Amino acid sequence: MATSPIDSTTLPTAPPVRWGDGTPLPGTPFTEVVPAAATQGGVVVLSAVMPPGLRVDPHVHAGEDQITVVLTGTVCCRVGDHEQVVEAGGVVLLPRGIEHELWNEGPGEARTLELYTPGGFEEVLRAGGEATLTAGGAG
Repeated sequence: MATSPIDSTTLPTAPPVRWGDGTPLPGTPFTEVVPAAATQGGVVVLSAVMPPGLRVDPHVHAGEDQITVVLTGTVCCRVGDHEQVVEAGGVVLLPRGIEHELWNEGPGEARTLELYTPGGFEEVLRAGGEATLTAGGAG
């Protein structure tokens, strides 16, 4: 039997997190719900609100996998050459090294949980949001 590097007898307990809880990443649609430090860098969990028309441009993660859980609404995505529509309750894997993009065609907003493993990508998002705000963009 494999042993875990985490001693479960010394894990801190935390109250449940509700929608809207967490630390907003200014200039982005993201809120940090579970910081990477809480998992020794293993994963970071972000929530996001995607209004109709929001599009995340094509990009590639070099060092982390992304898992998107659609809680409400509908999110369209392309992973490599494969496009799909992910409805509420759906989950999509966006593996590192493969170009992907996400968008909300509407009519309503979509709410998602975004898991990045290992953690750290939230710092890229944080820096991008700060740059957007510095340049006078929306936040």
